[in-house]
Amino acid sequence: MGFAGPLAGHNVRRAPFLTQEDESDAEAKLDRFMLDVIIPLATQTNAVILCEASPNLCVLTASFFRMYAIARAKWTGPPPFTVISQTEKLFDMYHNPDENAHWRSMRREPNAWKKRDAKLQQEYLKEKMEC
Repeated sequence: MGFAGPLAGHNVRRAPFLTQEDESDAEAKLDRFMLDVIIPLATQTNAVILCEASPNLCVLTASFFRMYAIARAKWTGPPPFTVISQTEKLFDMYHNPDENAHWRSMRREPNAWKKRDAKLQQEYLKEKMEC
């Protein structure tokens, strides 16, 4: 079975959904839960949300960011919660075409990342050539 959803391209022995419709229904329910429960709870508690920095690698992160895009119109300034994203996939970070991605501004700051950025870029290029 070939699905175009978040699990497409993953090497799994058996798809977690029997049909594309089942997968879409589950994704819609997850989105509704994020919008109706998780984001309001995070707002009320000034939560710190930890998530994968590459939404294509995590269904929960993808859902959160889709629903955050809808919910953010409720706030005039920054959201009343903090999101901290992390990833072990350097390739995904350096391959991200978004020149305004927050990590790009962070790597220019005078800190340890800036000192290691040249090495990280080498690793990205190495990984890119292996793909």
